[in-house]
Amino acid sequence: MASKRLPLNEINVRRGGVVAVEIQPNLWCYVREFFLCYGFLPFFSERPLEPGELPTLKAEFFFDLWCDPNESTPMEFIARFDFESQEESYGEPYFTAPDIIDNCYRIHEICDGLPRMRKTKDSDQVSGMRKQRRFQPHEFIDLLRDKLAEWPTI
Repeated sequence: MASKRLPLNEINVRRGGVVAVEIQPNLWCYVREFFLCYGFLPFFSERPLEPGELPTLKAEFFFDLWCDPNESTPMEFIARFDFESQEESYGEPYFTAPDIIDNCYRIHEICDGLPRMRKTKDSDQVSGMRKQRRFQPHEFIDLLRDKLAEWPTI
């Protein structure tokens, strides 16, 4: 028997897609997909909102997602929205740290509208850049805990 695909694993969520994720009972956060990563929209709600009810589509901060097919966190696809510009759709570049196979930093970015991964051994090139770290939906509450008092609940 085929299992139901989660909204964050669906093809229709691609760039610009917004998904509501329940992080606590009756507390939903909103995730938007960008070219390089995902971003949290800076608000919460007590129920999944309709597309016209979203107060903003601008992400407050970015992260990397890994959504296991067996993830049990409630989530709903809201809608896919066009970005205001191509540059806005990119999200935020990030790097992966050196490992035993490839002893260099790998920087993931957009160059001339296309994704690019380049290698460097110069740590100054990744200074201030976001390090890649993947999160699953059930871990979102840990990422957003300090935002509960800061962001509005609609």
